[in-house]
Amino acid sequence: MNARRCLRPRSAAAVIAYVYMLFKVGGVRWFNFGPLQVQFSRVVLYGVFFFAGMGIGAANIDQGLLARTGALARRCISG
Repeated sequence: MNARRCLRPRSAAAVIAYVYMLFKVGGVRWFNFGPLQVQFSRVVLYGVFFFAGMGIGAANIDQGLLARTGALARRCISG
């Protein structure tokens, strides 16, 4: 199983989202959201992971990306 090949698209989206905001607002700005403190440059990164999880979880577990014969399994096993 080639883990790097499986994680490459998600990692690329995460790097692009984080680096874009890092250059836009810097790495030291924080804001409060109720009791939580969030680094401003990571807001888009959290959104990328949230919507990626929503997309993966929208299908049934035995269909789609997470299925035993799904795209992720074929890509990792054939690696």
